[in-house]
Amino acid sequence: MSKSLPDANKADANYQSGYLHGQVAVQLLKQCGDDLTRENVMRQASNLKNVALEAIIPSIKINTSPTNYSPITSPQLMQFKGGTWRRFGDIIRGRCRVKRRSFCRQRLWVAGLQSLND
Repeated sequence: MSKSLPDANKADANYQSGYLHGQVAVQLLKQCGDDLTRENVMRQASNLKNVALEAIIPSIKINTSPTNYSPITSPQLMQFKGGTWRRFGDIIRGRCRVKRRSFCRQRLWVAGLQSLND
């Protein structure tokens, strides 16, 4: 990130989120092959299995299924300190227990991010 966007605020999680979403899109298109119909894209999006992303904690994988669209269910909390993200505590296992599931998915996604400064 320092090379590509030297003036960017490294504490802004939107850059990291965009990078991760791009990586997921690449994996999704690979799984689709030549069949880019809406039906196949949706089928593949709901069948991501153990996808590892560069900017995410190595032991956390992206998994979806036709009955569970939440890509990350095991985040680890991080704190931005001294110009970089630092992990603390254990990886959190389990399901989100809030009423607004979209809010939970967003928090899990951001909580699982690693620094792109490495």
